[in-house]
Amino acid sequence: MASDPKKTVRKKVIKSGAAKRPARVEKSAAMKARESQIKAGGITGSGPKVIPYRKEKKRIKRQRRLRKIKNFFKSLLTVAALAVALLYFFDPLSGKEPAPEDLAGPYRVLWVADGDTVVLDIDGTETSVRLIGIDAPESVHWDESRNVPEGKVSSDYLKKMLKGKKVYLEYDSQLLDKYDRTLAYVWMDEGKGGERVMVQDRILSDGMAQTLVIKPNVRYTLRFAKLELEARRNKAGHWAGTALDQEAAL
Repeated sequence: MASDPKKTVRKKVIKSGAAKRPARVEKSAAMKARESQIKAGGITGSGPKVIPYRKEKKRIKRQRRLRKIKNFFKSLLTVAALAVALLYFFDPLSGKEPAPEDLAGPYRVLWVADGDTVVLDIDGTETSVRLIGIDAPESVHWDESRNVPEGKVSSDYLKKMLKGKKVYLEYDSQLLDKYDRTLAYVWMDEGKGGERVMVQDRILSDGMAQTLVIKPNVRYTLRFAKLELEARRNKAGHWAGTALDQEAAL
């Protein structure tokens, strides 16, 4: 039986692979030139720059690494902001009165030196006490150019508050400043139900001083900051003008 000539031709084509492989396209001179420029380090000129694969890979890795670092610091700042907000709104020492055993006194007030310093009779000795955490405008500074009228207002305010009073002292980490003044939070009897109030609280709430943070005595820093913020918003005392801002700039 004779074979079909068409089938014989088709078998030969399949065996040779001509039906499977497309014809090879010769590279043009322009394509060869472009490849050689890419291998040499990129195409220069007015056309778009082609970055070699290895350099592009390194650039992408560097960008990813920088992005990770930025995201890490953003997360860190977010956590820090949340922590500050929690401490601000949920300050454990806000409005809390210390235990009686944590207070020294009572001591009689002899006189008021200025808006943030008082002199007490402590065991028969005249002792200068600097109120921790606040700074009132100057009124008796040795450099008279720093004394301002608002300083006398703050001083008279404190004199009126402590006239004929006995006070209690609460100490922090550091007991004396560089002028050998005793550093303390000053408490006095309110007269209502035997409760005590801190003198610094009253001064800040009425806008007669601003906060002053000096480490390591930072026990009531957040508490004082909230009181000052409220006084600023209410334009209490010196915050109605610019006295405290000017004092801070000195």
